[in-house]
Amino acid sequence: MGSSANLVRRLLRWAKISRSWDDDASWPVQQVTYMGKTGNSVMWFPYGYHANVPEGQPALLMSLHGKAEARVAIPGSPSERPRIAPDEVAVFHPPTGSMVHLRSNGDIEVTSDNDQKVYLLRDKVLVETPHDVDVSAGGSVNVSAAANVEINATAISLVATGNITLQAGGLLTLSSTGVASLDGSIVNLGGAGAGVARLGDLVDPLVPHDIITASTKVFSG
Repeated sequence: MGSSANLVRRLLRWAKISRSWDDDASWPVQQVTYMGKTGNSVMWFPYGYHANVPEGQPALLMSLHGKAEARVAIPGSPSERPRIAPDEVAVFHPPTGSMVHLRSNGDIEVTSDNDQKVYLLRDKVLVETPHDVDVSAGGSVNVSAAANVEINATAISLVATGNITLQAGGLLTLSSTGVASLDGSIVNLGGAGAGVARLGDLVDPLVPHDIITASTKVFSG
């Protein structure tokens, strides 16, 4: 029994990360301090996870085959951990609190250090931020919905170097409590028909309803 306990003590020890450096080596090696000693140790993480652990973080130090120089450490951050419910998982950044939270109901919450959030919920996707939201694409940006698409804002600007198309299978309504403006080199209302009449345009007295000086920019079919 005594020999087994001594073996465990040689194999497993509590340690502390005592130095970090650039993560540019072939293996993730950092300096650890344990039992008044200091040495380098390989940092070990589950498949697909990796971190450059800051100084002062605790770690479970293992000595492979009982050899003190064959050190492998599993670092942790128990004091900074987020408090989560049973059957939930969190991947987080201890210094800032940024986190990906996998909830037990299947929802996913992504939170940044300034409390901006993206929720991937079972019935919708929700983005919460007090700042701007930018969408940039080298190709097309397509938005499609089986139900409604609503945009509510103090001001909305649609700008394109090419075409902008608004298309509806049913009623398309554009309304404004202020001035509604349509501007372009050519504006077609209901197809490319005749130019619309403006206040003060001349009407041909010999041909009823024939406008002599109609608009050259706005046409109605």
